[in-house]
Amino acid sequence: MYILTHCKANFEVLKNRKLTPEQEALFVLGSFIADVHEFRIVEKKETHGQGPKFLKSLAKKYHYLGAGLVLHGEKPKGLDYYAHEEYIPKKEKAIKKIINHYRKIFPKKIDMSMTAHIIIEFCFEYLTVEKNPHLIKRVNHALKAPILPKAVYNFTNFFNINKKHTKIMLKLRKTDRVRKFIANFKDIEGTARNFQNFIFLKQLRDKNHKPNWLNRITKSSYRYLKSKIKEKQLEQMIGRCVETVRKDYDPFMNKAIKNLKKLAQEYKL
Repeated sequence: MYILTHCKANFEVLKNRKLTPEQEALFVLGSFIADVHEFRIVEKKETHGQGPKFLKSLAKKYHYLGAGLVLHGEKPKGLDYYAHEEYIPKKEKAIKKIINHYRKIFPKKIDMSMTAHIIIEFCFEYLTVEKNPHLIKRVNHALKAPILPKAVYNFTNFFNINKKHTKIMLKLRKTDRVRKFIANFKDIEGTARNFQNFIFLKQLRDKNHKPNWLNRITKSSYRYLKSKIKEKQLEQMIGRCVETVRKDYDPFMNKAIKNLKKLAQEYKL
């Protein structure tokens, strides 16, 4: 799952705990920072499987950074376990059927499983915002906290991420990229735009380009894909996928949050 869905689930897990603004900021960052593996600067198995060790390595001040990471991962069973191992594999078939209906709007070479996976998770982001419109402002406010650069250093030092990539992570926080990405999930058009940009990012990564795309991602991705994906049809496709996923949203989230609360007790989060 992505930023907003992770934050929503994690907030629900600790909803009876009154966090300070600084603690909430750390919790928000911890809720999604594991996904920096998408930049190929660290292995997914590390960020999604070393949460408890990372938590133990932290000073008490950064406890909620580690708590967010534990609840995010796959081992132990955080939200991504229930998404990646249980829900998405069962839902892929229905989403692939919709994708196939719009197959002509995509480039010839496309990883159907990867595409279905991304679309399902983006549908969850859209539905999370639809049900919790205040969440965008809450997350964006948290990301402005002065403590977060030091939190990033805690993360990169533990996972042996080099200085160059650490600077990129810090730079990303200072730009409007994350804010715009989150805000786009307010509507289907923005969700489709995020999908375009994300596929562009994937293509850069898979071609082993250096991650210097941060300063041009929005405009470049639009130019790159405009000729290959007809926007209105893409929006229609995303809309159909959202409706296919909609009925599953509450049952999935309720079950996952119930299990995450047990995880929080087990690891004293």
